[in-house]
Amino acid sequence: MNLKEIIKSVEKHEIDISVWLDGFSEKLSQFVLAHNHYWGLAAYIDLYEVKHVLELGTCTGSSAVIMARAGAVVDTYDLADIWELDCLPENVNRHLVDDPSYIHSLDLDPYDMIFVDVDHTGKEEQKIHEKFVAEYHGIVFYDDIWLYKEMISFWKGIEQEKQTCLWNTTSGFGAVRY
Repeated sequence: MNLKEIIKSVEKHEIDISVWLDGFSEKLSQFVLAHNHYWGLAAYIDLYEVKHVLELGTCTGSSAVIMARAGAVVDTYDLADIWELDCLPENVNRHLVDDPSYIHSLDLDPYDMIFVDVDHTGKEEQKIHEKFVAEYHGIVFYDDIWLYKEMISFWKGIEQEKQTCLWNTTSGFGAVRY
């Protein structure tokens, strides 16, 4: 199945993430429900029975918790501790690191899926992309691919099979098959 067909199947998949928002503040719940990429990640995990996710860029922790509640073990990495949730499911492993180059030391083999939501300058995304080209075989989701001109340039430069998803029409969301 090509990536476009995979994304279409995810878009048709029914899953209700609103039932997974306990531990979220009202503001954060509304944010998650207003941004469809959370739903898209959960739908992909549920539909394709993803078991192990690597998340690069934890931010509030919302996506890690949603992906965990969809059924995956999530290893999430970030440079800063800005976790906003009162909950930490057992299947979420939080890692704080001092240097963005940590990604180059990670073994990617255990992961069925990767979600990248880092600095949005295209610079770190490009370095991460190069590691994926060399070492990863699977689907990677990128957030905010239309946010800045550098991210647009990064996204356009990807030569692997890619598909823009309709899950985040504000700042863009895309999938790449490595």
